[in-house]
Parts: sequence; structure tokens; C-alpha cells
Amino acid sequence: MRFVANVERRREELGCSREELAERAGVEGARLEAILRGDAEAHVDSVYRLAGALGVSPGTLYEGVAWVPDGDGGGEYRVDDRREH
Repeated sequence: MRFVANVERRREELGCSREELAERAGVEGARLEAILRGDAEAHVDSVYRLAGALGVSPGTLYEGVAWVPDGDGGGEYRVDDRREH
């Protein structure tokens, strides 16, 4: 959900609606809504399109999210809830 929060924060900073973001990014509106609800994964191409439409790097959309490997080929995502002010 951190990814979603980062997308939404930047979208609001730009003052654009979800519909405008979908159009700018070339992502189907229903697909964007599913991603933002957490019902669908954001595929790499969607991440890059969203980042471009929001004027940020793709990595910016993942700020606060880290993949921590377990040493056996797996791992888990961890979210850092600390906010920089």
C-alpha cells in the first residue's frame, strides 16, 4: 500500500484526478483503479508509465518499501512507516 500512497500523494501534488492520471499514463482507468485499491499488481510497464505521468522516477513510487531476502531464494517486502519532515 506504500506504492499506492506514493502515487496518490504525487497525484494530489499535481492537482490531477485519477482519470487524468490514467489518461496521461496511457493506463486504462479501470486498471488504475484496481491498482490503487490494491486489487491488482502494478506491472513494470504500468509503473514506468505512472512515474512518467507523475514526473518522477519509478523508484520514487517505491520509497519506503524494501525487499529483504531470506537467503533461501525468498524474502519479504518491508515497509518503513517513518516519514521524513
